[in-house]
Amino acid sequence: MNSVKTPKYLTIAEASVYFGISQYMLRKGIRNGTIPSTTIGGTYYIDIAAYQEQLDEDVKSRLRK
Repeated sequence: MNSVKTPKYLTIAEASVYFGISQYMLRKGIRNGTIPSTTIGGTYYIDIAAYQEQLDEDVKSRLRK
């Protein structure tokens, strides 16, 4: 069976495609600290697992209301 592994980190451009969110919104979230990321050599990388967990929690909290 061929399984596709999700990478741990994606660039802003890659994460934009992966999550269907604009690069502008991702950059804004990185700047204000709401999107978990790291910088290597001037390039921002988004922690995919942490951000997905954050999005899942946000959806769950909205459904509880």
